[in-house]
Amino acid sequence: MENRRLFLKDFLAGAGAFALESCSFPSFFMKKREKPLFSFIFCNDLHISTPDQAAYFGESVSNWKKLSLDFDFVVLCGDLVNYGSREELLLVKEQLRHIGKPWYVVAGNHDCVEGTDISSSPFQRVFPAWRPNYLFHNKGIMMIVLDLTNETNATVRVPDATITWLSRVAPRIKPDDRLIVFSHFSLHPDVPRFPVSNTSPIFDILDTKQVMAFFSGHYHARWHGFRNGADYYCNTCLSLATGNHDGSSEEGWLWVKVYENRVETEFVEKGNTPRE
Repeated sequence: MENRRLFLKDFLAGAGAFALESCSFPSFFMKKREKPLFSFIFCNDLHISTPDQAAYFGESVSNWKKLSLDFDFVVLCGDLVNYGSREELLLVKEQLRHIGKPWYVVAGNHDCVEGTDISSSPFQRVFPAWRPNYLFHNKGIMMIVLDLTNETNATVRVPDATITWLSRVAPRIKPDDRLIVFSHFSLHPDVPRFPVSNTSPIFDILDTKQVMAFFSGHYHARWHGFRNGADYYCNTCLSLATGNHDGSSEEGWLWVKVYENRVETEFVEKGNTPRE
C-alpha cells in the first residue's frame, strides 16, 4: 500500500512538471503578433475660417503630441479651409507647425478660390512644397497623392492633368511596389455621395499595380468600400464649422497601421486615445 502511494505521488509530480514545462513555451505554439511597418494619422475636412476653428483643430494636434504612438507622419486630405484664402490657410499652417512630424496636404474643392483652379489659388504659395499630384515613400511603401479638384465644384471628373501625370509616373512603379493612394474625392464608384466621373484612365493604371488602400475625404462620414483587392476609406470631418453627411455627430481621425501587404485603421474620436 505504501509503495502504491509513493508511486502515485511520483507520477502526479511528474505529470505536473510536464504540464508546467509544456505551458512554459507558449511561443512555440502561438503565432507571434505581427508588427506594422509604420503608422500614420489621417484626417480630412477641417473647414477652417476663424481662429476658433483653427484652435479646434489644434486640440487634436496637441493630443497627437501627447500620445505614445510612434506615427511617422500626418496626411490632411483636403478642405483644410472654407474659401481658399491665404488668411485661412495660414491659420491651418500655424497649427501644423506644432505637430513635430512630417505632414502632407491634399487639396480639396474648398481650398480653391471661387472662379479659379487650385494652381491659381493661394494654396501653393502657402504650402510651397505642395504640388497638385505628387508621391513620397515611407519604409518601402509608395504614397501617391492625386489632385481631383475641378475648381470649387463638389462633384468632379478626373482632370486631364492628373491622368497625364499618373501616366508619366506609372513606368517608374515597379511590379513589387506597394502603394497607398490619397485623394480628396473618393474614386470608389459606390461612395454614397459625390462619385467621381472619368475614373477609367486612372483605374487602367492603378488596377495593374499593388494598391493596398485608398484614403479620401469630401464625403464626411466613416465609410469603407472594397474594389480590386484594395480598401477604400472615407472618414468623418474634423471641424467646428460643419458636420457629417450621414447625420452622425462623431468627429475624429484615423490611426492607420501599415503592414507588408495590408493596412488596418482605427477611428479615434476627437479627444480620445486609440487602442494600442
